[in-house]
Amino acid sequence: VAYRFKRISAYEVAAARGLRIELRPESGPPAHASEQPLVVEAALGETGWSSEQAELDPDRGSDLVRLLSNLSAVDILADEMGEAERASLGLLPPRARIEVLGNEAGEGEGGGGATLADVRIGRFDPERGLLVMRGDAPTIFLIESGDIDDLPISLEAFEASFLSVPGEDEGNSEAAERDEEPPSADPLEGVELR
Repeated sequence: VAYRFKRISAYEVAAARGLRIELRPESGPPAHASEQPLVVEAALGETGWSSEQAELDPDRGSDLVRLLSNLSAVDILADEMGEAERASLGLLPPRARIEVLGNEAGEGEGGGGATLADVRIGRFDPERGLLVMRGDAPTIFLIESGDIDDLPISLEAFEASFLSVPGEDEGNSEAAERDEEPPSADPLEGVELR
């Protein structure tokens, strides 16, 4: 396995112009297999990554595109599996699907170009890692836990880590400054008197 091809996605970061994230609730198949997923499409603009469907944090969008530009697995679970087995692993339908798009021949802006990456994310196994497939291959890979924090592996993880709340950073920085050094009860504390 150490010498086998385990690359999940690879492209030049500068070529990425569009991002499409498809997320399903973690209620699991088959009861909610037909439930409509949340689809977030983002485009790279002058101010970074932005989306009309959600308040995507531009920095997290950039981090995600950078991570997917050179994503490799640590192990291979199986060369291929049947539909029932993939469904039990959360890969049919995938819990999350991330596509990175580039412009074709420099046409326009936005995400209407060629697919640079198509990553399908399944269940997370604490003992093995995150189950992942490429869009163009039946192989099921395992990603180590270090990369999981930077991937929207579920609807819940996306909402918690990839959305920005307007004004949250300003309020948090002011609160942090206030919390750093509480006012002293004694105004002369630490002052040496002579």
